[in-house]
Amino acid sequence: MRADDILQFVEGPTVLDVGCAGHVVQPESKEWLHGRLRAQFEVTGIDISQENISKMRGLGFDDLHVQSADSFALDRKFNTSSLENSLSTSATLARSWLGPVNT
Repeated sequence: MRADDILQFVEGPTVLDVGCAGHVVQPESKEWLHGRLRAQFEVTGIDISQENISKMRGLGFDDLHVQSADSFALDRKFNTSSLENSLSTSATLARSWLGPVNT
C-alpha cells in the first residue's frame, strides 16, 4: 500500500499535507493518505481544489486551506511535509515550511 510506504517516514506531531484531497476525497479508503495522517498526527492540509476542500469540511475535517503548493502562506512550521499528490518542488517546501517546531 502506497500510504503505508509514506507513513513510515512521517514524523510528528505536526504534518503539512500538500495536495491533501488526493484528487478524490475517499475517507473510507486505507489508501487515502490524508485520513491516515489524521489518525496519527496533527495535520494541516492544503489543496488547490475548492470543491474537494468543501467536501472534506463537510465530512468533518478541519485545518484545511485552498492554496497552491507553490505559493501558499501559513503562519507556522511543520515536522514533516507530505507531497503525495503534488507536483511542487519538495526542496522549496523544505526551506520554507519545515523546521524546529515548538509544541
